[in-house]
Amino acid sequence: MKGAISSLTKEHITGWVILGFKSTPLQVDLFINEKFVDSSRADLFRKSISEKQIHYTGNCGFKFNLRPYGVNPHIDKVEIKLSQNIPFNPKLAQKILDSQRTKYLEDRPVFFFVHIPKTAGTSFRNMLYNQFDQNQIFPNLSDIERNNNRYPQFAEIQQKIGSKYEALHLFCGHYTYNNGLKILGKNMQPIVFFRNPIKRSISLLYQLRRMIPEYRNKPLEYVFEKEPNQVSNVQTFYMTGGAAPIKQTETQLNNAIARLKQLEVFGIAEHFDESVIRMEKRYGWTLGKSKNLNKNPSNKKEISPSLIKEIEKVNQYDLHLYEIALEEFHRQS
Repeated sequence: MKGAISSLTKEHITGWVILGFKSTPLQVDLFINEKFVDSSRADLFRKSISEKQIHYTGNCGFKFNLRPYGVNPHIDKVEIKLSQNIPFNPKLAQKILDSQRTKYLEDRPVFFFVHIPKTAGTSFRNMLYNQFDQNQIFPNLSDIERNNNRYPQFAEIQQKIGSKYEALHLFCGHYTYNNGLKILGKNMQPIVFFRNPIKRSISLLYQLRRMIPEYRNKPLEYVFEKEPNQVSNVQTFYMTGGAAPIKQTETQLNNAIARLKQLEVFGIAEHFDESVIRMEKRYGWTLGKSKNLNKNPSNKKEISPSLIKEIEKVNQYDLHLYEIALEEFHRQS
């Protein structure tokens, strides 16, 4: 095993860890003064590790937010240890989850917000916080904050969800429909927002360029070429799961359409307010007014006709799925 602590301040601790050149991301635990406080996957990209060929992808870094614990790095003992939950056995974990779910949920439905990136999901998730207490949600705000303001990896969800079932009313995140079935089974009540695939992809390209240093000041075409899985049939992927977005097939599209038609109610980003009203009526919720919390600045001059054609080309399934979604949405009105 190799690894190192890169930095330790009162705000955070960062580092990396691997078992070998091709090891998959490991689970690491954070201890403060010999007390366990948090766990995370070491899967953040570390450019120096990749460039030095220490690890073949460089996705072996970790970062813990220390602010909630009031750490003084000159006094407190802060340690990172390899989690005892590794290696992770998915089949055994699923058996345990199924048993825990049956025990705590019985026939009670749990809402699963399938948060497809760049479909007004962040705004809607924050509206759901008006309806559900944080202790009824997983991952909740604290879970996301402890994970560097990102949803935890699905493997981490599988390890922690069992202890949450008893109070769980809302499961949400960038997890696929199939992921939700693994966690909730027959208890799953899915909620989904869809968006025009061209607009979704363009919005995502702007976000990636803003967030990833390598892409800053680069044309959108450059980001598009570097991130095929982020802009290719992503909505079809989230409604199914399994194969990567760029490897979606007509069979998976048909599965996504079938699941769409089974939804009691769903949202369309371009009809956001109407979508919220329908959900409030269907479930007796009071969600409040919306706030656009994740909007990216755009420049229409950057969006060339050739880029739009390329986006259309890799989103044929999503375009068809969105067309069906619009037809169903207007039919239900």
